Amino acid sequence: MAEGHKTFGAVPKITTRIEIGKLPMVRNVLLKAAIDSGADYTLWLDSDHVFPDWALLRLLMVDRDVVGINQPTRSRPHVATASHMDGNKIRGSEAEAKQGLIERVASIGFAVVLMRMSIIPIIAQQASAEGRKSIFPMFNFTLTDDPTRSGGEDGFFCARLSEAGIEIHLDHQTSWATVHMAELPVSMADISTA
Repeated sequence: MAEGHKTFGAVPKITTRIEIGKLPMVRNVLLKAAIDSGADYTLWLDSDHVFPDWALLRLLMVDRDVVGINQPTRSRPHVATASHMDGNKIRGSEAEAKQGLIERVASIGFAVVLMRMSIIPIIAQQASAEGRKSIFPMFNFTLTDDPTRSGGEDGFFCARLSEAGIEIHLDHQTSWATVHMAELPVSMADISTA
């Protein structure tokens, strides 16, 4: 086995939970449930993505506290959701995916993310240092100077990690193997006459 890869012993208990509601609230509820359960990891999978069956094993082998994918937004124009450390969006390339590139980034979307729960005490320390009584909210929309737009709940989460000094990594291989299911606009002209 390659150096740096871990061998996993007993099959871990995997608990699946689905919540319905407003996205920031749902993500906060799921994170709280993971904390309360004593989970070692949290795997975030958005239902509007198709990801490879090896995604979890790949993210475990990457062996980082927080690792996820880049994906295009559903709405046009399709833009990347991950950002370089300088704030610029990451396009990524198929060549980087084939190389298995893992890159430290400023932020990722939460379509496919594996997170070690051992980061929670670090986040709690940061919250306490800021005078907050709780780590929550960890996910929240943020207002921008454009009244028609807001920052995403996943960007808010990534900012909280950054404040606590927790690194975020992007897996280009899993990014290129994952598809974000988009809705195409359909008009009456598209109705079949057959």
